[in-house]
Amino acid sequence: MAGWTEPGHSRSAVDRAGSTYVAPDTSAEDRELALAVINNWRSSHSFPLNTLQNNLRGVAVQHDQDPTVA
Repeated sequence: MAGWTEPGHSRSAVDRAGSTYVAPDTSAEDRELALAVINNWRSSHSFPLNTLQNNLRGVAVQHDQDPTVA
């Protein structure tokens, strides 16, 4: 399927990357590597979340002509 990014890291690796990214003593190189892990996690969830939102909007419009789905 075009556009689908596979998760390249475990959730614990993403958590570690987040901690590394916000640590004040992290080097620029380590911060860049951490950001790559974080961005992969975001990208890998973008398509499924968008699909879910579109499906939810389709169901919600049956009950409310102007639903708010976020």
